Amino acid sequence: FTIDGHAEVEITHSTDIKSFTISPKRRNQPAVSDGNKLRFSVDGWGNWTMKINDDIFLLFAHTPEQDAPLPHAPEVHNIVTEYGADPTGKTESTQAIQRAIDSAAADESVRIVYVPDGVYSSQILFLRDNVTIYLAPNAELQGRDLTYKRPTGHKNGFLQIDNCMNVALRVY
Repeated sequence: FTIDGHAEVEITHSTDIKSFTISPKRRNQPAVSDGNKLRFSVDGWGNWTMKINDDIFLLFAHTPEQDAPLPHAPEVHNIVTEYGADPTGKTESTQAIQRAIDSAAADESVRIVYVPDGVYSSQILFLRDNVTIYLAPNAELQGRDLTYKRPTGHKNGFLQIDNCMNVALRVY
C-alpha cells in the first residue's frame, strides 16, 4: 500500500492467533493480537514480514508512486476491464488475474498488469518473467484456500516467483 506518514494495520487470520512475530525485529514493532486479528501501526515506508501461527504474511508500504500507469491506458493489462476480476472480493478472481499475468508475459509491448482499487480474492498466482504488477492505492489481493502444494522443502505462498527474472510488484 501507499503511505505518506502514519497508518494503522489490521491483519485478519483464518484462526485465532496463538503466536506471532513481526520482522524486521530491529524495529521493535509493538503489536496486539485479539482473537484472529493482529493490529499495529507503521510510520513511513517499509517492508514487514509477519509470521502468524505458522503462516507468513508480507506487507509492503511505499511512498506514492510517480508516473504510475493509468487504469485504461493501452500499455496495461487491467484485471477488471479486460479479464473480469471481481473488485468486491465476493467471487474468486484467480483465473482472471492469472490470465492477465500470462498475457503480459507473452506481450512484448505491454508487460504491466494493473490491479485497480478493490478487494480481489485469489488462490495462488504464478508470476512470470518481465512482468510488473501495479496495485492501485486501495487495491488488496487476498490469498484464499491456498491448496497448491510445493515440492518437499519449500514453503507454500500466495505469489509464486519461482525461476523468474525481472519481476516487480509496485504500489502507488
